[in-house]
Amino acid sequence: MRASALVLFLAAPAPALATDVPSATARELEQKRTDAERRMEAELARDPARVEALAERVLRSSVGPALTGSAEPELARAKLTAWIRKDPAAAASLALGFARDDAEGSDRFERSLTLENERFLERNPDDPGGLFARLSRLGASLRGIKSGEGLSEDERKRLAKEAFEGRSSIDADAKEDGPRGGADSARPSGAPAVTDGGIYDRLSAANPTGYSPQVQALQNELNRQAPPGAPRLAESGKLDHPTLVFPSHSLRYDVERLEKASGPERSESLIKARAALEEFLAAAEPARAAKAITPALLKKLAAKRREAARWVILASMETPLRRLEAVKVLDRPALRAALERAPASEDEKRRFLAGGAALEARAAEALTHGRGAVRLLREREDAPSWAEAERLIGKTRAAARSLPEEAELYVTAPERLAAAAQPVPRWRAILEDLALRWAPSSSFAKAAAARRKAAAAARGDFARFLK
Repeated sequence: MRASALVLFLAAPAPALATDVPSATARELEQKRTDAERRMEAELARDPARVEALAERVLRSSVGPALTGSAEPELARAKLTAWIRKDPAAAASLALGFARDDAEGSDRFERSLTLENERFLERNPDDPGGLFARLSRLGASLRGIKSGEGLSEDERKRLAKEAFEGRSSIDADAKEDGPRGGADSARPSGAPAVTDGGIYDRLSAANPTGYSPQVQALQNELNRQAPPGAPRLAESGKLDHPTLVFPSHSLRYDVERLEKASGPERSESLIKARAALEEFLAAAEPARAAKAITPALLKKLAAKRREAARWVILASMETPLRRLEAVKVLDRPALRAALERAPASEDEKRRFLAGGAALEARAAEALTHGRGAVRLLREREDAPSWAEAERLIGKTRAAARSLPEEAELYVTAPERLAAAAQPVPRWRAILEDLALRWAPSSSFAKAAAARRKAAAAARGDFARFLK
């Protein structure tokens, strides 16, 4: 009975299996692409009217805010249309799902999409891409699994896991060097949350040396969640040294990623994270002898793992805080000069400056959250305080991903608006209209379309910051 209770605890913090997500969305995207999906993808790729129609349909649904992450109608519409054009393959599944709902007079697909999003966000609370990126990753991953070209079995499993569960920020950083490809978005890749006792706390209440099918299930689950480079556990059903030190692989992976991102200059937190990891491994050495695996050792390992996770998280928070501190937009002289030249009314300019103040206020609030989380992790030891720290960290990381990009968009918006307002001779505007209608593939028409698109984007970007 005690072993059963133990394993319930061990399984609790782990991400849900792919098979635990029985939504219509996942099932439909998992199936082989149909002719209807291919036709819809082609229509979305070539027909702007079809794109606009799908955007309207999504905005009418209850999942519009979840998809776009915005309650502002114009910004939500712009995000929707941009995503549909960027990934018509994933958008095709949305189009067909909503069309089926409309034909049946039901909301089955819409409800399953909402459920899928809620479950994904529970596992990935600071995921930056939202459901847009979720759907795109799901479609790409499943197509990769089906094609099987150049994929090992482990790679197939990893793709499936990422498709259904998402992946941690730091795990993504190991594969990409984009704007988030560093320690700024680092969230421990597979390590248990800092408030979680891992595989140790409840083991101290049971006989840890005998065979147990529950322990075997735990070993299987640990293999499934293994970070890159981790050795595969022997699923023997008995606790042994490799099983007990398995959390060290996630911790080491995170520490090495943070060290690589920081370069030769290591912060205090990162130095302590490395030291805590080594202490954890040293504490686990006696477990090489089975008779040394005692409740006392398990409690000691729980404390050591918790300490290492604490310093990994503290080290990972340093870059997000620096990025938020840099979100200063109103004190840039170039912004004021560009705003004076922008073709906007005095009221619009005043509202634009108010939007900048709101942007800085959001950054200040996120900084308060992040600094509060750091203070809790450094000064408190109780589980409720650390749980609150994790909640604040999620908010801070999400803001650190989005706000610097918004700030850059803000400071360039007046200059781009002024450039977009440059008058075009009437004769050229007429020629552009004719070319866009009758020769859309010509270089002249493409240049005209690009200029108009840039002008529309500049006006939209300026308008989105008006308060």
